[in-house]
Amino acid sequence: MQSEEDHENIFLKEKPCRILIEINNPQTDNYPSEIAKATGCTYSHTVRLIQRMENLDLVTSNKEGRRKMLQLTDKGRRIAKSLSETFDELR
Repeated sequence: MQSEEDHENIFLKEKPCRILIEINNPQTDNYPSEIAKATGCTYSHTVRLIQRMENLDLVTSNKEGRRKMLQLTDKGRRIAKSLSETFDELR
């Protein structure tokens, strides 16, 4: 089980927030390479962050051929929605 500090460390930074929001975006293909492009992160950084999100039970992944399809858990969707609303308020 991850600690509260792990949650805070990942979500007090812009890129992890953007990745989670982008996975929740129905107009985005939910593959790590597409998420990396959409968020301006490198592929390797995106994959590392997604692995951390999987460990926090926010994201699940399924292999589709050679590609990995990402999906948010219920908890991940709730957090993505809150983050999206927060970013909208800040604009």
